[in-house]
Amino acid sequence: MEDGPVYQRIKALLADRGIPYREMHHPPTRTSEESARARGEEMAVGGKALVLMVRGEFRLFVLSAALKLDSRKIKDRFGTRKLRFATRPERPHRL
Repeated sequence: MEDGPVYQRIKALLADRGIPYREMHHPPTRTSEESARARGEEMAVGGKALVLMVRGEFRLFVLSAALKLDSRKIKDRFGTRKLRFATRPERPHRL
C-alpha cells in the first residue's frame, strides 16, 4: 500500500501544506482496535479509511479511528437516501 497512488497523493498534499505527520508500519489488521494495539497507541491517535458507494461513485472517507461513521451526515452532504460500503471485490487492492 505504501506505493499506491492515493497514498502518494495524501503524502504529497501533507508535504505541500507543511503538515507534519509520521508513518508507522505494522502487520495488517482488521479493526481500528487491532491497529491501535499494534501501534501501542490510543485509538484516537489513528485514522481509518472507509470506501463507500455514494450516488453511484466510490468515495474515500478518512476519519479518526475513535469515531463512528455518521451515515446521515454523508447522505445529507451528498443529497442521497442510499449509501453502502464497498464490497471486498469492489475495494481497491492498492489505494
